[in-house]
Amino acid sequence: LKPFVPQLQTTFVKALADPTKTVRLRGAAALSALVALSTRIEPLTSDLTNSLASAEPGVAYATLVALAGVLRNMPKPLSDATLDRVKAAAVEKLLVEDEQVDVAAASLVGACAKWCDVPTLLDSVETA
Repeated sequence: LKPFVPQLQTTFVKALADPTKTVRLRGAAALSALVALSTRIEPLTSDLTNSLASAEPGVAYATLVALAGVLRNMPKPLSDATLDRVKAAAVEKLLVEDEQVDVAAASLVGACAKWCDVPTLLDSVETA
């Protein structure tokens, strides 16, 4: 399976923008599982974080779920800069009016806690 990880990762990232909710959620679940085999986690998290800025609520929800799964299952930490961007995107999405997106953003904040200083993370949530 490992030789096919880059192609599968690309396919699953595209699935996050599919019009069908089931396809989006299965893409998110697949990315979460696939990250354990991936060697290019930084670019994946950067791409997912960047796509959040202009995503409609359904796509944002799936992307947040995917990011949370990636952070929970990745074998090694991200760079501080990438993790800071992920945290900032998660905190920003906590403030949207869509309840599903809020819950997914909260899940991503929780996943960030695995890799960063929790009091600092809580401060950023409280100041948002």
